[in-house]
Amino acid sequence: MIAFLLASQVFRLPGNALAALAASALLTLLLDPLQLFSTGFQMSYSVVVALVVMGATLGERWVARWKPFAALPWADWRRQHKAINWRGRKLLGAAAACWAAFLASAPSGIGYFQVFSPGSLLANLVIIPLSSLALVAGFISLLTGIAGLFPLSVLFNSAAAVTILVMDCLLRRCMELPGGWFKAHFTADWLAPVSLLVMTAVMSAGRAGGWSRRYGGYWPPVLALALIVILGVKFG
Repeated sequence: MIAFLLASQVFRLPGNALAALAASALLTLLLDPLQLFSTGFQMSYSVVVALVVMGATLGERWVARWKPFAALPWADWRRQHKAINWRGRKLLGAAAACWAAFLASAPSGIGYFQVFSPGSLLANLVIIPLSSLALVAGFISLLTGIAGLFPLSVLFNSAAAVTILVMDCLLRRCMELPGGWFKAHFTADWLAPVSLLVMTAVMSAGRAGGWSRRYGGYWPPVLALALIVILGVKFG
């Protein structure tokens, strides 16, 4: 998915994120059609689609409203003002991505793992940046290995491994927090894939409508997940 998303930038061609995702999904299914029925394929593409159609625009809207020192002219901003503004923008962008990912992945978590985890909203604010570090370290390890710089390859590979261990430890600690997750399952097996399709369709419709107030803003995916949980999920 990342390769297709970045291809337009590398070759300096007009790009479209959804078209890139569709192309990567098509290539994956041509190589292995049974991937369509795998948990990893369904969860990965549903979450990335949610990030593209909802997370990005929601983050832009939240960041546009973030004006911590609106009454203070930019020329009078000091280092601490700029730091607070920058950190707030990054945090709001990450929070929007986590929210969209949670809405998209909740049906899969219930259907395939029998878990409903609202605590993932907070956990992902830490896990996502760490996972980015692990991906970068792993990529550098591959490049240095290809170049024959094996000590550096081992170093960056070990750094990625340590980062993943830290992520795992943090997730285990989050699981111990009260209210972080609940055992849950759908009342019928067919509800898992249908719910996944419903959430993707609702988010795609919101993007097509520009997330306007006429459409309902960003609330339809929330209402859709609430209805899925209330009508089709049993806890315990």
